[in-house]
Amino acid sequence: AFGQYRHKLENIELWTSIRYDDHVEYEDKISHSSGIAWNLFSDYIVKAIYGTAYSTPFADQPDVYGGDMLEKIKSANLQVQWKPDKQNKIAFTLFRNKIDNHVISDVYEGVGLSMPNNQTIDGLELEWDLKVLDSLKFSGNVTLLDNCGPDEVFLYNDYTYTDSEGVEQKHYQELSHDYD
Repeated sequence: AFGQYRHKLENIELWTSIRYDDHVEYEDKISHSSGIAWNLFSDYIVKAIYGTAYSTPFADQPDVYGGDMLEKIKSANLQVQWKPDKQNKIAFTLFRNKIDNHVISDVYEGVGLSMPNNQTIDGLELEWDLKVLDSLKFSGNVTLLDNCGPDEVFLYNDYTYTDSEGVEQKHYQELSHDYD
């Protein structure tokens, strides 16, 4: 279920939304988002947004780690935008994303799923659309990121053996990669 409310007060727009996810196999979750946009002047806008979201696990994640951990993302951003007309704009955005219970699948080395971890990603972004002639427009984006968190750790089954009681045992080696 999803609901959203928007309200405009002269040069300020407010909004909030809520989403309820009813999972059969995982814990039900509620995510939300709220924001404000303020037209300081006719061509300057300031926006602030905060929200949460959840990501459904990989198909084999519950089998590997058990439980019903969903990846949780908390996101906050602040944007200042100059838009003198419909053809031109320059926007500067600061943001922070906090990710909990992050798991990835390593398809390149075939080692399966990473161990759950947490990451914080801070960044700033510059975006532009500039029309210099009727037939020439420049658009672009530059994003700078700073990531803080542990490396991705995978357990790789490098060999299997049968112990003295005839039970198959798997040996695992840890493989570590920078957060991607």
